[in-house]
Amino acid sequence: MIRTVEVNGTHEPRTFSVWGAQAIASIGAQMDTLEDRAIVIGLRRKLPSEAVSELPVEYFEGRQNARRRLMRWARDNGGRIADLDLQPPPCGNDRARNNWAPLFRISAILGGPWPERVSAAYLAKEAGDDDRDETAGVMALRDVMAVFEDDAVDRIQSSVLVASLNEMPDRPWPEWRHGKSMTANSMARLLKPFGVRPRDLRFGTKNTKGYERTPVEAAFQRYCQAPPAQTATPRQSNEIKSLSPVQTATRTADVVDCNGALLHRTPFKRTPPFPPVLQLIFTLTGIPSAVNRLRQFTVMATSVFWFGRVWDLRVGPIRVLVRYMAVSARLLRW
Repeated sequence: MIRTVEVNGTHEPRTFSVWGAQAIASIGAQMDTLEDRAIVIGLRRKLPSEAVSELPVEYFEGRQNARRRLMRWARDNGGRIADLDLQPPPCGNDRARNNWAPLFRISAILGGPWPERVSAAYLAKEAGDDDRDETAGVMALRDVMAVFEDDAVDRIQSSVLVASLNEMPDRPWPEWRHGKSMTANSMARLLKPFGVRPRDLRFGTKNTKGYERTPVEAAFQRYCQAPPAQTATPRQSNEIKSLSPVQTATRTADVVDCNGALLHRTPFKRTPPFPPVLQLIFTLTGIPSAVNRLRQFTVMATSVFWFGRVWDLRVGPIRVLVRYMAVSARLLRW
């Protein structure tokens, strides 16, 4: 940072270093841009049976000598640390390697047990962190790619893709926005930062919004390098009479080797609620919507009739209300 200072009655520009390491304590997660540039140390609420040493009020004042010694050591070894070309081993996250690089260099200058301690902490915290939380966009991109692989298609309609996401178990899509399922617009907003956008594509005899596999696959390879480990439930055979095979609880039964490489993927098959012929007949004739409208009209007509009898004073109001409730219950069950 450059600012002017007074020197012998004149103001001259001077450079000042304003960088400094910070320790931030909070409840919950920080912003992604801040957490990605930090080494996160998780804390837990202590049990009533656990005892911790209290921090004295004069802690800062009592560590003045330690701060002076650290400053002197940094000034004496700052050049050696800057000249040392030492990087942590790859962990799948380049930003995490940059965060740990100063600690690796400082530990190398200190010697003794410190290099081994820093390396063990790095491997335990970053390289072995398979439970790192995913952002909603990365999760959506991973699930969209899974749908393309399961259906084995090169393009898919937006409505079909959204329906597939909302059917996934253990995913937030069925209750994505205030308890409502994900929509095509919500999915488009999540995929837009990765360069994946819906296009006007031709499906059969009509043009509609859809997604192509090529941009989804390119974004998947760039942003989803290491898929999280999954515990696949093996498929169970069902040979009693002529029942269909029981599906697994997970979306795919993936088999990986010790390095996490995918060896086999079992596609997830969605069973339609009705046979295709009945689905086509329902779609062309509109039977479900017609039945619903007929039931609603019948209940309304019955309500008007019976309440008219109440105002006519020819039947007692309590008796009319009971008969109205009974008839309405039969109609709704129908």
